Amino acid sequence: MTFFAEERAVSPVLGGILMFGLAMSLLILTQVSVVPAANQQLEFEHNQGVQKDFERFGSSTTRVAGSGATETVDVDLGVRYPNRFFLVNPGPASGSLSTDAATFAIENVTSTTPETAEYYDSLGNDVTYQTTRLVYDPTYRQYANAPRTFYENGVVFNEYDGDVTLVTSRTPIVSDGDITLVLFDGNVQEQTTGTTSLTLQAASAPAKRIAVTDDGEPITLRIATLVPESDWQEYADGESAVTLHTYVDADADPRTPNEVVLRLDDTRDYTLRVARVTLNGNAITDLPAYVTTVGSYASSVPANTSMTYTAEVRDAQNNPISGGEVTATIDGPAKFSNGNKAINASVDEDGRASVTVTGNTDALGTITVDVGRDSDADDDLSDEDGHKYVTYSFELVTTDVTKVERDADIGNVINPGNATAGDLSLESVGADQVQFKNLGTVPKSIEQVRVNFVKADGQGSAPVYQVTSVDLTALRVAGTSTGGSFDTQYATTFTVGGNYESITNGPVVVGDGEYVTFALEFDGAKQDELSPGDFYVISIRFADGTSATYFAGVV
Repeated sequence: MTFFAEERAVSPVLGGILMFGLAMSLLILTQVSVVPAANQQLEFEHNQGVQKDFERFGSSTTRVAGSGATETVDVDLGVRYPNRFFLVNPGPASGSLSTDAATFAIENVTSTTPETAEYYDSLGNDVTYQTTRLVYDPTYRQYANAPRTFYENGVVFNEYDGDVTLVTSRTPIVSDGDITLVLFDGNVQEQTTGTTSLTLQAASAPAKRIAVTDDGEPITLRIATLVPESDWQEYADGESAVTLHTYVDADADPRTPNEVVLRLDDTRDYTLRVARVTLNGNAITDLPAYVTTVGSYASSVPANTSMTYTAEVRDAQNNPISGGEVTATIDGPAKFSNGNKAINASVDEDGRASVTVTGNTDALGTITVDVGRDSDADDDLSDEDGHKYVTYSFELVTTDVTKVERDADIGNVINPGNATAGDLSLESVGADQVQFKNLGTVPKSIEQVRVNFVKADGQGSAPVYQVTSVDLTALRVAGTSTGGSFDTQYATTFTVGGNYESITNGPVVVGDGEYVTFALEFDGAKQDELSPGDFYVISIRFADGTSATYFAGVV
């Protein structure tokens, strides 16, 4: 019996080995080519997401600067790769988030508000602000030429080995005469494979708009920047008030900032808004920079009348600072609501504090009120306190006859108006004229005139003018308030606070029911005229030996 070798199982075994080898080859090929490509795509998509996170961060910064509300933004710093069956993935890739210091300077700037202008003048009209730049630096496994992403002065951009590409359009720093700056404080140094949360809080916001102008030289903006010159030039070309003056390239590490200098049109005025936003509570402590007045106030009030003054404490960004107290002091015949000449007042959430001043009964004189921060704690507001206080001034006046006679010696009747007594009554007061009417049935003969006092400051709306003399340039006598013509033969000059002066070519006779109008020039006042709210006291002596005094307020 003959036996043969069994060979039926050889082909299946060889086939299985070949199939296993092919599967392993495909697996290896997938591991070395497909997996890296898939991970590179995943990293690219992650990087696009980080750029979106930065855009959201920029939008949140703008909102916080405008509203003062706190916001939180998540930034996904690292990337994790999905599990792949039978394949090997690298560990999660991390990314770093950091901050770089930067500066923003405004030069040749002053303000139309006196206290703000005084503060800027103390800085030499050049203000330098500290700000921060946010940087994301990825450490990917496959996406080797991934960019670093930056947030700087409201714009997000990518940097590829020195080449910069803007992700968002540049936020206008100057637009239609409005200079807007959002300063960003923070100190972040973080590297992780996960997500980090950035909390944005208002350190000095909402931003307050103030009027500014140049100090004789064009307003200049000097900015530390990584954005290339071409993008700044494009911005300047699109804004008529802005000229790209210089651009200094640092030619160093890509993270070393360059300097761009923008010059503004000096034929117009501007408004300025500066806000400061802090990252994760790392804020620069803002101290009071200056104190300014709120509203306008009368320059004169009757005795025993109260006046409330409101001052606002501001920081270096011109925004109100809440909390703390201000000190107020009085020089003159008046007192505060506590009955004393000094008082402390709390600063409210709007950065404002108010004090109420009451003039003493039957008092005359100038009252000076200082309100501000007593920086050196010496219970006195002075130049040592810098610009942290504001001064108010007003005049106490009275219509009390006895008081006027005793302190001013200005006559025995004030603003008479008795027809039975045949008075010459005050009818109207203008900027350069005053009119009287004879209420009696017999003529009144005006022999002498005296100007006792002139207050010319438009109730605080203009500088205080020192009127030293008043010129009667002409007068008219007529049967109606608007009739007749002016006669210059009676021109006479009166020294303010001086003696009675006889009217040239007088006396002036005013018949019963007639009007007499004086044309006056106030030497030393603006355009030799008074303004609404100004007043003066004038006395007239008649031929019959009587006299009258008139309190003439310009309306």
